Amino acid sequence: MPLCNTCRDSLENVWDSASTRRVGFLSEWVDEFSDVMGSEEAFSALLARLGDCEEDSLGMYLEPERHIYSHHSSRASWEASRDLGCLVCQDLSPETSGEQNISGRLQRSGWYSVFALSLTGAPFMFILSGGSSEAFGFDPVGTAHNLNFNLGPSTSSPQTWDLIQKWTHDCNSHHPECHASRRTDFMPSRTLELDPAAQTYRLVLATEVPRGTRYITLSHCWGSLAGRTDVLMLTRTTLPQLRTARPVASLPPTFQDAFDIAARFRIRHLWIDRLCIVQDSAADWAAEAASMHDIYKHPYLNVSALGASDDQGGCFRTRDPATMAPAAVRLRTACDGISDDYALRRDAAGPEWYNEWLAQPLIRRAWIVQERLLPARVLHFGSRQVFWECMTVRACETSPRYLWDGPPLEREMGDAAGAGGAAREWKRLIEIPNFPADSLGSRAARLLAEWGEHVAVYSGCKLTVAGDRLVALSGLARDMQQRLEGVGVSSTAYCAGLWKCDLPGSLLWHKRPGHVPPAPPTAYRAPSWSWAAVDGGVSGVGGGGAGWGGDGTLLAEVLRAETTARGADQLGPVSGGTLTLCAPLATVRQGGLVEEDVNTCYGPRGILFTSLVGTTRDDEQVELCQEKEHLETQRNGLFDGCDVFPDWEDSCSLEGRLFCLPVEMTESEVELGGSGRSTRWLRYRGLVLTQSEGSSGLNAYRRVGFFFIDFGSEYCNVVEKFFHSLSRTEVNII
Repeated sequence: MPLCNTCRDSLENVWDSASTRRVGFLSEWVDEFSDVMGSEEAFSALLARLGDCEEDSLGMYLEPERHIYSHHSSRASWEASRDLGCLVCQDLSPETSGEQNISGRLQRSGWYSVFALSLTGAPFMFILSGGSSEAFGFDPVGTAHNLNFNLGPSTSSPQTWDLIQKWTHDCNSHHPECHASRRTDFMPSRTLELDPAAQTYRLVLATEVPRGTRYITLSHCWGSLAGRTDVLMLTRTTLPQLRTARPVASLPPTFQDAFDIAARFRIRHLWIDRLCIVQDSAADWAAEAASMHDIYKHPYLNVSALGASDDQGGCFRTRDPATMAPAAVRLRTACDGISDDYALRRDAAGPEWYNEWLAQPLIRRAWIVQERLLPARVLHFGSRQVFWECMTVRACETSPRYLWDGPPLEREMGDAAGAGGAAREWKRLIEIPNFPADSLGSRAARLLAEWGEHVAVYSGCKLTVAGDRLVALSGLARDMQQRLEGVGVSSTAYCAGLWKCDLPGSLLWHKRPGHVPPAPPTAYRAPSWSWAAVDGGVSGVGGGGAGWGGDGTLLAEVLRAETTARGADQLGPVSGGTLTLCAPLATVRQGGLVEEDVNTCYGPRGILFTSLVGTTRDDEQVELCQEKEHLETQRNGLFDGCDVFPDWEDSCSLEGRLFCLPVEMTESEVELGGSGRSTRWLRYRGLVLTQSEGSSGLNAYRRVGFFFIDFGSEYCNVVEKFFHSLSRTEVNII
């Protein structure tokens, strides 16, 4: 959305009191601005900081933060800007507050709306209008060249295609990494061949296509097929008719648009899963699923019908270019500084392009993750604009050079800094922030960390068939296996979504807040120690931790890790799996739900184990508990409690016998509240287990959750002594 002249001129001239009128000091408007600028404590701290700098040279830098500035002079002025679609003015709603709530100070100022600024750190604009107030953040855009105001009335307009051609030309000419792994001699077993002159298509076999022919793939949402009689798909019955020429116009809109896009690239072959896999043949489906790696790895381009929820939505959308224009402003944050380019956003939201991206239907489909990561480049047709995603550049129509989501660019850095960020093994997905790859050392560690990122994205997406949780990732797993082999990893065995070379560290996955399912799946999908065994989003898979030279000490040793493939594909679905660890094991004696509103680094606290017991190597019983009377005893100690995050609701209730198996311990020095002194800090992370029902072995367990213990100062020795005194035992987890 654009900015009106009032907003833009006021912001760009805050250092010039003759241009942007100052109507008072912030300290005089405490009642009006304290809520929108945070809590009263935060507002008081800001005023104190400004006051401390009055006699200091820093006062020059903070000068605009001291004042309240004029904005709209009248209601008519505000309404005109609102009706023009100004991002800021459209979000204001002074009329909903009622005349009785309008600030007397605002009325006496003679202005309809006023604003304040915070320029320290991430800049913010705070507006008071009527009895309501709003906050807007400023996102750096890198350079003015990364703002595009030349937008057409649809995503198939000439302006859009000019930009697509530029992205493609730049990628072909300047991105060697986007071509390094693509095989030009590969062709899927079936594709749809377009006859541009007749505007017809037919299904052809790879053996009928000349070697080196280029093809394009399509990512799309199937949508609900229930009750529809017009759904065209490849079956044993429709195979003969699809082998003969049919009009492109007979296809659903999304497929028609995909042919249009292919034709613009002068490419005649298109691969669409629904029309190129025999849908009523389990054998063909399994064979093609195992080939997904090659199918999506080697197209000239993958086209994504990002904004369509089914085959009727199409790839192209009409739009009002005026509402798409960036809300751009040049803002100077220091008196001796140079103005930087920013785009305004609503306080609670991210950049406009980011919120658009997350709202697209296709992003929520699990299959799309590997369909984006495997091809070197993807062209996404969204509901409002087009996005580009390749190995080197992520961009969109409104930010055509790169999507900048980091801190402001250093002035001497070029566009490439914003485009690529740190080196990566796979392409950086649009929704994943810049990744500190350099801190991980080896390429293998980076690969495992990126695998964890992608699993985090994938696991939060939806599958029509829940049993496809491993199938829909098998193509990416095959690519990962080849990459691990390429960087010299000796053991590249795949264990139901985890890599044997990254065990036991990758066992420390946990459910994300809001993603804890009510119950485990009714049908078997994976062993309990795999994230694929449960529904919903997870974090913490992989990361090149202690096992790859990272921080931490492993407390568990992997003796055996194996899975049984359900079919011929060793990277696909599994029918069973066993993990054997040698590790300390503690029994949970006491715990319960936590009612207090405590937020931990892994999400809101839900369950706290307050007492753990175990057996030492000398066969003595020891206890770790929360009760203070145990602090001075010789064998027992005090600790804050063990935070537990269940794999599904009630999986960690004390109705069954539970155990804690620590996997990793990390140690750090934490500064004590700016005092200059530090204290030793330990964190234990591990698995919550329960004994397996019906198991023949006494030491057979299932995973039901994740735990961590975070503590410092006097608790360190107590907790460390407890875990390190426990005897190590072989534990089989199924």
